[in-house]
Amino acid sequence: MPQSAPFTLHGPRAYRLKSLATFLNISFRVPFRRLLRGPRRPSWDTNFEIAIEFMRAQGQHAHRLPTPAESRAYEDSFLFAIPALEQVKLTPVTSPVRGHWYDPRAGTPPGRTLLYLHGGGYNFYAKGHASLISLTALTARARTFALDYRLAPEHPYPAALDDARAAYGWLLDQGVSPQNLILAGDSAGGNLTLVLLLALREANLPLPALAVCLAPWTDLTNPGESTIRNAPYDWISKPQADRWAKAYYGNANPQTPLISPVYGNFAGMPPIYIQAGDSEILFDMIRTFADTTQAQGANVRLDVWKDMPHDFQAFGDAFPASKDALRRLGEVVDEHVHSTNPTRTLLQQFPPLPRWVEARSLLLAGPSEITAYQETPLAFVLRDPEDGTVFVVGHPPVEAVQAAVQQNPRGDIISEYIPEQDQDWLTDALPAWPRARIIVYTPHDLRLPETLPPGVHVGFLDPLTLPTLPLDDELREDLQTGAETSKIAATFVDEQPVAFCYAGAVTETMWDVAIDTLPAHRRKGYAALCAAYMIRYMQTQGKHPVWQALEDNPASWRLAEKLGFKPFDELALFEPPEDSE
Repeated sequence: MPQSAPFTLHGPRAYRLKSLATFLNISFRVPFRRLLRGPRRPSWDTNFEIAIEFMRAQGQHAHRLPTPAESRAYEDSFLFAIPALEQVKLTPVTSPVRGHWYDPRAGTPPGRTLLYLHGGGYNFYAKGHASLISLTALTARARTFALDYRLAPEHPYPAALDDARAAYGWLLDQGVSPQNLILAGDSAGGNLTLVLLLALREANLPLPALAVCLAPWTDLTNPGESTIRNAPYDWISKPQADRWAKAYYGNANPQTPLISPVYGNFAGMPPIYIQAGDSEILFDMIRTFADTTQAQGANVRLDVWKDMPHDFQAFGDAFPASKDALRRLGEVVDEHVHSTNPTRTLLQQFPPLPRWVEARSLLLAGPSEITAYQETPLAFVLRDPEDGTVFVVGHPPVEAVQAAVQQNPRGDIISEYIPEQDQDWLTDALPAWPRARIIVYTPHDLRLPETLPPGVHVGFLDPLTLPTLPLDDELREDLQTGAETSKIAATFVDEQPVAFCYAGAVTETMWDVAIDTLPAHRRKGYAALCAAYMIRYMQTQGKHPVWQALEDNPASWRLAEKLGFKPFDELALFEPPEDSE
């Protein structure tokens, strides 16, 4: 993998050069050594062996640097590409806890959520960890929050545990059901996963449905012959583990169960699934933890992969063992977290009408949150976790609507779309929320302009130029979001884009027309030109354009009628009061 995968260099020049030289040296030395002595472990191919040796060399050099900041910077100076990142959407969270949401772009079962606690010896949070987090989110098919907890030695025990406890409580406050919640972590994060279970039980808080531990660091006294026996095959060493452990527990007793979970009692806990490689230095303590807890009557399963080192799952599909481990992880999650997924049923029942172009687009794209689902008569609440928009279909319970409204963490405008004739009950559920009317237009007798004024042309905008254009932040964000699902048509005046049109929502047969014009260039016909260009492109793609306009936005609905659209349907829009948080 390392020889063919692209990589990037970061940080101080000396670190970049050192990392690159190390990589090139190992890439040459390992194949030559294998010719003379054979593979270091029977199942290792050349690329795998290069990867492990390079990771070991990087860690050893980082270990010798004088400060934690320097060690962390060196660890991040050489990063292989992370293909799995392309399959998830990252959203940062800065308050009340720090971390990132990893949302699988293919969607997830409704409500399934995973709290990921990263490894790194409680001293590191390497950028490369995004690979294992992304792979776990994709394999578990779970909306995943990766916590950025405080690190030692700056923040020793119990800082990381306190942060993990706060993140768990925050997820519960967001409406995540414990029955759909998975705790997962690797290495030190596997340790944190286990001690968090103990802390939650001690606090009488609801426990998650499942705990997943990849190579968990179960005993910070670092016992076991494997710490020596497997040193030639692993990319971490006992001296490193000893240093990290001492930096974390400080003056506390390392045999405290909330520091070393092997000394805790896990009887009555939710199922705990553990993966390990028999060539990692932590193997003996992992086996001891599994044996001890199983003797306590705990529901603990340990799967072991021959010849595999620490955190081998991070290689994803590149190697058979990591691919198999991730497959088993997904099977275990599906076995214990029984989230029903009505999406396919909804798409079959949900009529592909123009009025539902946005809601159907959200169902198709994912991730989305479906609550209060009822098959007959059809009713449900559909929430977009990215912007907080809530679609109400049929007549779901009022409590479900109110709960969806309260889950909007950023205070964005929340819209409620329901048929005009069914507004009254929702009006009662959302007192003081102003109500407006959305007019849905469809093509009737299209009259698309073709003549261009001098100095004006129309074409598709290169999305890579968006960061350089003089746009306000809201419009730039809208266009960047639009570029994820469709091309962006633009009207150019003197080579500068002044009006924009793209597909705001996409279904199997319909595209919603979204349009915007820079304030200084409005009422000059530029919006009509780029809208006509985009509509023609939609037709070449076999899509039917849909135009939605607020009744109090005459510029939009007049343009729709000018282009030959006619009113087809109406929707109700509810917006939160101005004083709502």
